[in-house]
Amino acid sequence: MTNSAAWSSSAATASGAATYKVYIDGVSKSFTGPAGGDVPALGKVSVGLRDGEFVTVVGPSGCGKSTLFNIIAGLVLPSTGRVYMDGTDVTGRTGLVGYMLQKDLLLPWKSVVENVALGLELAGVRPAVAREQGRALLRRYGLGDFERHYPHALSGGMRQRVALMRTLLYAKDVLLLDEPFGALDAQTRFIMQQWLLDVWQENKRTILFITHDVDEAIFLSDRVFIMSSRPGTIKEECEVPLERPRTLDMLTRPTFTAVKARLFALLHDESMRTLTQQDTLSAAERYA
Repeated sequence: MTNSAAWSSSAATASGAATYKVYIDGVSKSFTGPAGGDVPALGKVSVGLRDGEFVTVVGPSGCGKSTLFNIIAGLVLPSTGRVYMDGTDVTGRTGLVGYMLQKDLLLPWKSVVENVALGLELAGVRPAVAREQGRALLRRYGLGDFERHYPHALSGGMRQRVALMRTLLYAKDVLLLDEPFGALDAQTRFIMQQWLLDVWQENKRTILFITHDVDEAIFLSDRVFIMSSRPGTIKEECEVPLERPRTLDMLTRPTFTAVKARLFALLHDESMRTLTQQDTLSAAERYA
């Protein structure tokens, strides 16, 4: 490729990226295997997230969802491709997104308000200022009476709310939520989904969410990306044609069940491919 052609391609990419809050351009990742060869974990992924959009990623286990999140967060460098935010190349840069995992990762020796303020303190905000902001957020979302409690005294749902508030207080426009409600019982999980939507409606951050729960994906999202088996790529994008705010009765609407049937069919195909891959790998290991 000539220099002029390369510049033209780069300019076109930057121009396209500028229309999205987050733009993932041809990102892939391979790791070095035990025998020294490349092991592809993530195929080429190109997607854009609009400002204030709620998008969920679903796919079979091991397809590269968390790897994609780690690349967006700057924790892992891609083998190919770039990540853009607001049109700027941020590949490999950390500290630009809020990132919440399935485990709440609350520090047991710190109180609720100290845990909520932790991200700000690590970013250089004075502890007294960070904790005052944390108290305001706790009061705003119904946990003000628990600011002096410690994590062991909280229920699973309350712990996740504290962890999410810590992510929110970090004040980033983009939130990556990797199965944050996966360990909760069904009733608590639904309550947390409603609470998350209330918080999102108020703040309008751009959210990229991972789940294995199809109902959760549809209920929360504007769009759902279905990933293929490893190395994962985006197999299909599904718009969720439900108005907001989302309500309990939507779970039984024909529109909801139609989207659910489509997602289940796609996920079943990819999950079967994943099992076939695992069986093939096991057989190869036996006869190696």
